[in-house]
Amino acid sequence: MNRSRRYSLYRRFLLEPIVLDRQWQEDSFYFHGQKNYLIQQLKSMFGWAGSKYREGILFFEPEMTADSELFPTLASISDLTMLVCGKIRHSLTNSELGIKAELDGSVRITKSEVERLLLKLKDDYGDFWINEYRKMKSSTPLADLVCEHLVEWGFGQWEDHVFFVLNAAGGRWKVQYGSVELDD
Repeated sequence: MNRSRRYSLYRRFLLEPIVLDRQWQEDSFYFHGQKNYLIQQLKSMFGWAGSKYREGILFFEPEMTADSELFPTLASISDLTMLVCGKIRHSLTNSELGIKAELDGSVRITKSEVERLLLKLKDDYGDFWINEYRKMKSSTPLADLVCEHLVEWGFGQWEDHVFFVLNAAGGRWKVQYGSVELDD
């Protein structure tokens, strides 16, 4: 494999939180198939741990730091987005919303289902949200922000104007609010 294709592969894993197997072009997929080698290389170069999943490889910082506790960004919309992903994951295991995973692990949901999730989350965790989100009269603009953030970070995409498809990787994180003790 030539050096430029290998650099392109590494660059994507370093800069994008999620790179699914199906997103690779045919010419670089051959090298991507060597997942154990790639995991070992990024561990030795950057100290990152990698895990193989059916949808691809996910890399993460093995030691909790301030940056890794707030993923994918430090913005509050990231916290809320990951909370929505966690709620969807919880709903899959408890069948409370009737949401089911596809064979590839992805989840098809409507924007109105995202809005309903946000209303429930607001009731449960609204005290932890920033004032702007807490005071929104409707869940529609907040659902738009959440879906936009999911698309921006590769967690999902719009299938059409009705269905949003959350990638299986979006359900890999468990997110919850609560008190955390910080070291001085």
